[in-house]
Amino acid sequence: MKLTHIFFTVVLIVFAAVSAAFAQVDEAQMLFTLNTTEPVSQIIWNDTGDVVTLVSKDRIDHVYVDDPARTDTDNLASKTWNVTTVSVTGLVAALSPDWNTIYLYDPTGSKELKSIDPGFPMLSVSVSKDGSKVLADSADQIRTVIFDVEDGSIIHDLRGFETAAPVYDSRLSPDGKNVLWHSRGTFALQRIEDGSFGKTISLWDFAASSALSPDSRVLAVGIINNDYENGAVIFFDAWNGNELGRTILGKTAPHDLSFNGDGTVLWAADYNTAYRIDAAAYEVKAEIAAADPENDTDRISRISSSPDGASAAVLKNNGELLIVK
Repeated sequence: MKLTHIFFTVVLIVFAAVSAAFAQVDEAQMLFTLNTTEPVSQIIWNDTGDVVTLVSKDRIDHVYVDDPARTDTDNLASKTWNVTTVSVTGLVAALSPDWNTIYLYDPTGSKELKSIDPGFPMLSVSVSKDGSKVLADSADQIRTVIFDVEDGSIIHDLRGFETAAPVYDSRLSPDGKNVLWHSRGTFALQRIEDGSFGKTISLWDFAASSALSPDSRVLAVGIINNDYENGAVIFFDAWNGNELGRTILGKTAPHDLSFNGDGTVLWAADYNTAYRIDAAAYEVKAEIAAADPENDTDRISRISSSPDGASAAVLKNNGELLIVK
């Protein structure tokens, strides 16, 4: 694995009204444009819904929704990491260039980096919502280890996920009590406390995206429907594996999904459209054209629901950050 050092600049463009490109769609408002060749790996909102955070490998930008001219940037000690992830509280976990060390950074506190060496190469890291735990996903074993952020001690060493395909990732649930394992079209939820598993969910094809509800009860998966004609979001009981319902969308599978704070709303995105879905009725409540289907350089790359679900942050591959409603 090779790390490419890429430097980027953020250019902030403030709009007094809706962008002219979306004059006919009053549900999409552009906040700013991020000029970068480095993909944004994560978009998260704070709990009060007034700040959107964009995470890349070497910097983190906090954009104020009601005042986008006020944008704070953390440069992560002027280094470039393999993977960077952020908790809602602001704690940053970064994976070293050699994939062997986790660096923790708290921009709200001392702003100093401290490190955890798990003793094995890693595929990824993730941080609990409250910033108290960090997960290290092993690159050479079907194993994930949960560390205490405060002292770096091991809380749990989890194994037992069974799959014939490579493990794509394991990540902490929003409530910090479970780990979601993913391999191709297979998912399983594991309790951190006792290591027990829910029923394995196996799909008929690759999963394009997935999201776990805040209470870990519902798993939403973006995939081509099993008629192979339409993209869909399939909702499962995360523990017993039963399908709860499905929402049929466009011709392509949605590649990013995001629940709101109480799990009642799911936002989904394919390359051109953002969908607001009632997560109890499995119905599309809003469908917003946020990109030009005739322009390959104008595509949705990430979507993130606001805490109340009324709006979502949409990032496009041309760097535009939108708020859609």
